[in-house]
Parts: sequence; C-alpha cells; structure tokens
Amino acid sequence: MSQVSDVSIANQGFSAFRTELNNILGAINSSHIGSSAPASLAQGSLWIDTSGGATAWILKLYDGAGHISLGTINSTANTVDWTDSSVSIDITGTAAETSANDADEILIYDASATANKKMTRANFLSGVGGTNKPAFFAQKTDSVQAFSTGTATKLTFNNEVLDSDTKYASDRFTPTEAGYYSTTASWGINTSSDVTQMKCMIYKNGSVYAVNHEYSTELSSCMVTCIVYLDADDYIEVYGEHNRGSDASAKHDNNTTYFGAFKLIT
Repeated sequence: MSQVSDVSIANQGFSAFRTELNNILGAINSSHIGSSAPASLAQGSLWIDTSGGATAWILKLYDGAGHISLGTINSTANTVDWTDSSVSIDITGTAAETSANDADEILIYDASATANKKMTRANFLSGVGGTNKPAFFAQKTDSVQAFSTGTATKLTFNNEVLDSDTKYASDRFTPTEAGYYSTTASWGINTSSDVTQMKCMIYKNGSVYAVNHEYSTELSSCMVTCIVYLDADDYIEVYGEHNRGSDASAKHDNNTTYFGAFKLIT
C-alpha cells in the first residue's frame, strides 16, 4: 500500500527509474490508499481514504475540485455500503436460482441507514411474515365412527393429505410453533333420521374452543371454522355430538368428514 506525489516518470538512470516505476505501480495497485488525498490525483482518479479506521474506509472519486464519497468499506467484515441509493449491481449473466437455503444471504437496502445490508433467507422470511406453516389437512376414509347420542365424541381422521412439519398425530394437531392458526373441521352423519341437532367443535387442550350448531329435521353434516392462538405446547382436536336419541355414526368420506389448520402470517 502506498501513495506517490505524482505519476509522471522523469528522465533518470535505470535504477532510479525502476524504483519510481515500482512506487507508481504500487500506488495504482493499492487504489492510492491512505489517510489523506495523494498529490498525484487527477480528475477522475479513485482513491481510498483510511482516516476513519479499518471499519470505515471511504472509496472516493476526485472530480477535479473535490472528493466524492462513493461508499464505505469495512475491511474487517469485508463489506461495502454504497453511499448513493441509486447504485445498482449488474446481475446479467448470473444463473437464476429456483430455491434457496435458510442460510443463503439476500442483499437489501436500508433506507433509514442509507446503506446496503445482507440477511439470511430465514431472517428475511421472518421479517416479512414467514410461511403458512405448520399446516395439515386430514380426512376420515377408513370406516364409520359410531358414538352415543348427546355425548361429545372425539373424531378420528386417518388419511393425511398434508402434514408439512409432521405435527399431526393421533387425530391431534400440535404445531409447537406459537402463532395464530386458521382451523376448519367438518363431519357428516350417516343418517338424518330423528336427528335435529348436530355440533362440530374445536377443542383446545381438552376444552371446547369453538362450536357450531346445526338445527334441522334433515341434517347431514356440520362444519366449524375459527382462528385460534396456539403456543409451543398447545394442541387442537375435533369433537362431534348429535341428539338422535340412539347411536349414530360419522361418515367416512373425504368430502364430508375432515380436519385442517395452517399458520397465519401476521
């Protein structure tokens, strides 16, 4: 790293010529780095001002009258923050990616700090709300499920259509990730005879959280939807109830008896 007083080589002997040439090339090669502007600058010259210390080198352009700051270089972190927000990066020819890992980094511009910053994909997604996961959807397709009249009975759903994070098990959804979840459930009854009331209920941690009542002389199904907050160990299940006066069964078809939930982006 060096600076020189000028970049013009005077007539001289070979030894002195070689020394001066090496000094000039060294200054050019190091971008005229130093704590003050070198005397050799001409209009259009670039140089690096190190007066701010290792974390605040300034890349400057001499325009013939003054020194324009182009960006701040942190030689410790090996990063640069461009001063002008209009500075862009040409990505022509860069291969397009179809996916990214959580540890991959994204370059963004911080308007409040007027500086470029980088963050991981995981942090970026967290900052903009993340994804609608954990999520699951399950259906009852194995067999009818009988339960007594007037008794709240836990419904079973054997066919997992979706279980993004393996959080659905034993007819229970335990997301383990705190947040608000959109939840829906439905069950169909295998007979409408003598049934005038059906209930479909979302249970949270073993207690009723949301319930929908259906009243009719010819009931066939009942559905409930809700938004529920679940923390790290909360869980939800589905219960059904009817007033037939004798046993009835929940249908085992994927159109009528189902249970699903997904995390909301908030």
